[in-house]
Amino acid sequence: DVIDDRPPDGSYSIGADISGGTGGAHSSQSTMVVWNNETGEQVGEWASSELPPEAFAIRFVCLCKWFHNAFGVPEVNGPGGTNFIKKVIECGYYNLLRKPKAKSEFEVAEVSALQFGYHSSRGPEELLGSLLSAIGDEKAKPRSKILIAQLMEYEWRAGKVVHAGSVHSESN
Repeated sequence: DVIDDRPPDGSYSIGADISGGTGGAHSSQSTMVVWNNETGEQVGEWASSELPPEAFAIRFVCLCKWFHNAFGVPEVNGPGGTNFIKKVIECGYYNLLRKPKAKSEFEVAEVSALQFGYHSSRGPEELLGSLLSAIGDEKAKPRSKILIAQLMEYEWRAGKVVHAGSVHSESN
């Protein structure tokens, strides 16, 4: 069947956070959040803790295409992120955030799928701080209980933002 009820024409971005997809009691969810770039409004979401990164990547590509070739912003840290981005590229979807331009000819020679996506070097506070700032400045308008619930799963511990569900003891 063909889906006729597509989102209104416009410019969209889809952020994705990739989990291991193990579905365990302490697992985080893989999530996608869809934003209207013109209004800053959240217009869609999807979440599951049970989908492996490769299968999640296929859903991500489908959702990006459905939202008029949305700009994809997947966080691709770790092995799950690597597998996710390889599958996205294998599917032929390239409208993605990319690393900044190479600074040397040596770097240009090392083009790979790992150049796509968002690589967080400082942990969750790097992204969460930007999102919370945008919400505070009313540039981003969350409309979802799932997104707010996800934000509430993070807390400050020992000067770092950590996913509370993945921390098993006070020593972490």
